Amino acid sequence: MIENLISVTQSKNLILKFLKISPFQFGQWQKMRRYECKESLIWVCYKRESRQISWTEIITMKRLLKDNKFLHWSSGSVWGKAVKDGKISMSIQSWYHYAKLLGLGQNRKKFYKKRKRISVRAEKPNEIWHMDVTRFKTSDGNWAYIYTLMDNFSRRILSWNVNHTLSGKISLKSAIVEQFGNKNMETDNIDLIVDGGTENNNINIHEFIKNCKVGIYKKVALKDVSFSNSMIEGNNRILKQTYLKDKTLNFEELENYLDHAIDEYNNIKPHYFHKIYTPTEIYNQPELKNTKLYFEKLNKERIVHNKNYSCGKVCP
Repeated sequence: MIENLISVTQSKNLILKFLKISPFQFGQWQKMRRYECKESLIWVCYKRESRQISWTEIITMKRLLKDNKFLHWSSGSVWGKAVKDGKISMSIQSWYHYAKLLGLGQNRKKFYKKRKRISVRAEKPNEIWHMDVTRFKTSDGNWAYIYTLMDNFSRRILSWNVNHTLSGKISLKSAIVEQFGNKNMETDNIDLIVDGGTENNNINIHEFIKNCKVGIYKKVALKDVSFSNSMIEGNNRILKQTYLKDKTLNFEELENYLDHAIDEYNNIKPHYFHKIYTPTEIYNQPELKNTKLYFEKLNKERIVHNKNYSCGKVCP
């Protein structure tokens, strides 16, 4: 219809302006009509539109998103792993778009009740720590208490432990020994954000912080500071709903399973907040936080691949 109007009026710009259609958009429609190809997810010939996502990348996306090894990962983490391994070159926006077209992303979504989130952001590792506890009922019907201590900047879990009773001191002590050893770090102030429960606010915790060789300042969320402890609370929710949901484990099995799960979280699975990098990579190399992703080399390879692709149809 638009082409007929343009033919009658001999004024393409006037017609497009009247219909509020940009020349670029109209050009894209013409291209899709002229070079239609059902082999492509966007219905345009690979050779004529060689910058589109290649068929090889689409096959790779399907394989990765259906891989049992990554089913408990978020779609964004699978994208980060694929980019880091050099298997794809698409942006995360394109990844989400094509996953939706393929119907591969919906099953991974976990719907949570919307909550008002107020937190804080550190500018370097070991500037702000978060500590929290969650619990898990073991196969013998008893509660196991899982303590985690997380670095705000990198999202890395610095220390964790499982106990039959509540004891935040053990997790905090483990984190200090692991990160600092016996060095005197009293000049480096670390804000430790905790909730208001007695497991985090008792004489044992206070005495340990007072006598340790690291300058730690414990602050209760929404009391001593205006923000919540939602960062680590969200992480504990992911731990329970992604890794521990429907698991039947005794106390020893729980410890072994958490060791594997937290190692994967820290060292293998890219964190959505860090794009293609894991929490440990950001913790050890903070400069990666501001690294821009460049796809030039891979994009050139995609263009060559698309230009050589043949669907058996002779394009005009």
